[in-house]
Amino acid sequence: MSSIFQPFSQDVNGANSVIQGTGLGLALVKQIIAEMGGSIEVESELGKGSTFTLTIPYEYRINEQSEDKKEEVKKPESLEDDFSILKGKRILVVEDHPLNQKIIEALLEKMGIVIELAGNGQVAVDLFRSVPENWIDAILMDVRMPLMNGYEATEAIRAMDRNDAKTIPIIAMTANAFEEDIRQSREAGMNE
Repeated sequence: MSSIFQPFSQDVNGANSVIQGTGLGLALVKQIIAEMGGSIEVESELGKGSTFTLTIPYEYRINEQSEDKKEEVKKPESLEDDFSILKGKRILVVEDHPLNQKIIEALLEKMGIVIELAGNGQVAVDLFRSVPENWIDAILMDVRMPLMNGYEATEAIRAMDRNDAKTIPIIAMTANAFEEDIRQSREAGMNE
């Protein structure tokens, strides 16, 4: 079952005749967890489901100022604490998949970020054009979408005759992480 953690690995069965994605998700998850010193395992039974078990070591630091007192140094309680600078910022999320929209929206709203959603690149371009300058603080741009993909949408936004179109951070959201994909994103005008 460990082959599901291999890059580009996808399972084809009768229940799911249309496969979306590149098969990189679990490979990336395994790599990230390994870099954290952890591991991931899976138990799966066809027709019943899968159970993923993550093991990540917990580390704490000793307060070096006081050798006779061993105190744990308080780390941020959550990811939201690390991203508190984004609280109140307005981010345009351009994503065509409804489930991905809900996940991104839930994560960002939990951090106090104001979300504007666009279901494809054309909707994003139209929305950006219709709001006042500097209304949107950043754009998270899916790359593969129907009607107008993320590269085309980024190019259209960058070509607009308004100051914020040239400077707004546009960040690609994609599993395509090869050098060619990064180059193509940068050439379209994406920042990251």
